[in-house]
Amino acid sequence: MLKRRNVPPPCPGNVSQGTYVGTWNMSDFAGFQGFIFPLLPEGHYKLLPRNLVGQRVNSIHEPGPWSELSLPAKALLPVITRHSNPGGQSWASEGRLAAEAGLCRKSVRKAARELERARCLTIAPRFGASFRGGKLYQVQPQRKGLLLPTEAVDCCCWRELTPSAKALYMSLRYFGRIRLDLEGMGSIAAVPKAHRGKFLLSREADYIVSRPGVLSSFAGIDRRSFSAAIESLEMNHLAEITKDGLIKLLIRLKRWNDIIAVNEKLGLEPYDDFAV
Repeated sequence: MLKRRNVPPPCPGNVSQGTYVGTWNMSDFAGFQGFIFPLLPEGHYKLLPRNLVGQRVNSIHEPGPWSELSLPAKALLPVITRHSNPGGQSWASEGRLAAEAGLCRKSVRKAARELERARCLTIAPRFGASFRGGKLYQVQPQRKGLLLPTEAVDCCCWRELTPSAKALYMSLRYFGRIRLDLEGMGSIAAVPKAHRGKFLLSREADYIVSRPGVLSSFAGIDRRSFSAAIESLEMNHLAEITKDGLIKLLIRLKRWNDIIAVNEKLGLEPYDDFAV
């Protein structure tokens, strides 16, 4: 059984006033559910392909391409996806991607080429006098998939994770299950079908009961690094361990920063590279 740890409290923000203070771009509006500015939106997320991490064959779950990707590629793909618009296009600069993925620019270029070979995205030149040789990244838009809260990238949580924790995160998303009973919300069966979508979006987290060996295998990491990866996710407020020893993977994150503080930490100008 996993043990609960003493985790430092999340960074203060303006959540109590109901305002979102992370970074914004126009692609965010596609993922909003019931968005009313400046209230904190429900459904502020992006989706990654579910079959990227695993697929079910004859009632058995088998690892997907995610387990074979290098750690830098696993760090980069969620960041590119976070900055993609509804059509799956991302014009985020190499510097922005490097800063938010916790990589150097050379590693970003190498990881992007690997992702292109793995058919996770395509890369094309970004034309225009002001683009200075930038690139256009195209990912496949998803209507259903693995949920990625955009605040995980915006608030530097993703950057600060260990490489193994970044790899494990999407494995946890794949095996995460809705347990409304653990959140005191009753059973989904008691909710009218017309209201189930909004009801599910209001949940706090998904819960994982799969064995560490299975989770590590789908993440493509060594079993011995599992505990350290979980600790990194806890320390960056992306996951918690319940009193029953379950992994609680948060959807509504509890850590916030404003855009100026985030960009200062990333080494960027206060409003630099405010692009999709």
